[in-house]
Amino acid sequence: MPDGSQKTLGVFLPTEQPIVFETTLAERLEIISGECLVQIGDDAYYQRYVPGQSFYVPKHSQFRLLCNEIVDYVCHFE
Repeated sequence: MPDGSQKTLGVFLPTEQPIVFETTLAERLEIISGECLVQIGDDAYYQRYVPGQSFYVPKHSQFRLLCNEIVDYVCHFE
């Protein structure tokens, strides 16, 4: 990006089992469409995210994601 920020666009497909993602950089995922359940790091519970919401994942961490529908997102590397 002109301001030096790094972003990617992505799509999560529906899944019956949690998908585990590991991060090397801190990430903020902004939900554009669809909804998903996310468990970050060692948190005990999943939290629901819908369009207009975002969640933050620290660097060298992980998150688990479940979704029943297609979810479009923007990943902001921080």
